[in-house]
Amino acid sequence: MKHNFRAWHNKAKAYMQHNKISQIFMWLEEGQDVIIELWTGLYDKNRIEIYSGDIVQDHDKTVYEVIFNQRNASFCLKHPTSYKYFDDDIAPGDLKIIGNIHTLTP
Repeated sequence: MKHNFRAWHNKAKAYMQHNKISQIFMWLEEGQDVIIELWTGLYDKNRIEIYSGDIVQDHDKTVYEVIFNQRNASFCLKHPTSYKYFDDDIAPGDLKIIGNIHTLTP
């Protein structure tokens, strides 16, 4: 699996363009207010990369936040009342990205 990241800049309220992860770490060292989000290695039903921090919707119109669960060392879907895991509970190809935690709140 390739490691791909994106960086949200809180002050600019936008994703920052970067060529490699070292550039993101440079922004952090400079004290910029940047949040690093990791690609899950999965794609939604439209073949768009799913990142931590994305807001997704399943075929039943249930909305989830994609998070990294440190206890289980895996990505999962957070719902206000439950968690679902990729593979066991839901297939990423059944999901559609509808936004992210910075611009859309479930």
